[in-house]
Amino acid sequence: MDEPVTQPTLEEQVYQALGEASMCWSLTPPGVFDSEKAQGIATRLLAAFEADKAQAVATAQTQPTAKPKKADTPFIARNGG
Repeated sequence: MDEPVTQPTLEEQVYQALGEASMCWSLTPPGVFDSEKAQGIATRLLAAFEADKAQAVATAQTQPTAKPKKADTPFIARNGG
């Protein structure tokens, strides 16, 4: 039986993207890829993303949800509501 296909996590996608980006040169640079440095970059990026997400959630939770007025809802306005 085949295992279900799962989508990669955000963390996996960030690490993969950094690896891909490291090869975006017209001529591949000589040397050794510093995977520890790349991991540090990914860690900082993910931490910034999490902080931004937490701020967005906190902001959304403190702002009241506006309900549309009848005139703001095209369906109701068109149907005489």
